[in-house]
Amino acid sequence: MLLDVLATVDRAAEKLAAQQAAVSTRRKAVRKPTLGSIFKASLVELMKTINSTNVHYIRCVKPNEAKNAWEFDPQMVLSQLRACGVLETIKISCAGFPSRSTYPEFVIQYAILLHSSYREKFLRGEGTEQEAIDLTKQILKETINDEHKYQTGKTKIFFKAGILAILEKMRTHKINDSAIIIQKNLRAHYGRQHYLAARESLINAQSLIREVI
Repeated sequence: MLLDVLATVDRAAEKLAAQQAAVSTRRKAVRKPTLGSIFKASLVELMKTINSTNVHYIRCVKPNEAKNAWEFDPQMVLSQLRACGVLETIKISCAGFPSRSTYPEFVIQYAILLHSSYREKFLRGEGTEQEAIDLTKQILKETINDEHKYQTGKTKIFFKAGILAILEKMRTHKINDSAIIIQKNLRAHYGRQHYLAARESLINAQSLIREVI
């Protein structure tokens, strides 16, 4: 309905602009634009902008009856969300597969859960779509291993609610463990360097003392 009204206004404005252009051509005189013509031209530009974009509707939720700042009425907000069907939409979404991701994005994010040899191509940007699909299945087999908790599509993979949180937790643990291993090896390297330097200094000192004695 709204689109029809906007289209009608747009056509009327364009028709009026064309008529004014024809009259101006016949009179062969340049007239100063009136306030009405400026408004109509602005309206035409607005209609063109609206028609070239995708319209999204935003539903506002009142935080309180008085619309006061920094006041939040939980029961009032909950009743509005329930009346708008937001809660039911969330329940339906959670009952299905609300989380989704493309195969390359999933592999780049969670390939760390596998051995480094599996993800070398994707780190270099050389992996194909089919290789991403195969690697995604390998990741899920070693981590989730329950086909009821996810579904694979042609270009995307879909997850039950909470599955991505589990994968993210495993990824965080993997990163922490890797960081600990790196820190351990660096500390061992610096400790050994310090030990070798101290040992060499001690040997040199003993050698000098023996020469004096």
